[in-house]
Amino acid sequence: MDKPISVSDLSQVILRCIERARYEYTTRPADRQALAGRYILPSLLTGVAVWREKGLLDDVTVNGRHYYVLSEQAVRIRAEITAS
Repeated sequence: MDKPISVSDLSQVILRCIERARYEYTTRPADRQALAGRYILPSLLTGVAVWREKGLLDDVTVNGRHYYVLSEQAVRIRAEITAS
């Protein structure tokens, strides 16, 4: 990715998902330490390629379980939209 993206570069669906990501959320206590400090997306059934292309998504595997978490760029965008 060459340049950072802004809120205006994203669809309302993506912005809603970014806003709804939950900080350090997992129902599995064994995974919490590995996910500390991350915003976790409940699921991304479609559009994963778009999120990756825009640099909004990190994949994390913990104890054999896969999580989608917001990238640093997405966390910056989240702070922007939740502050307004």
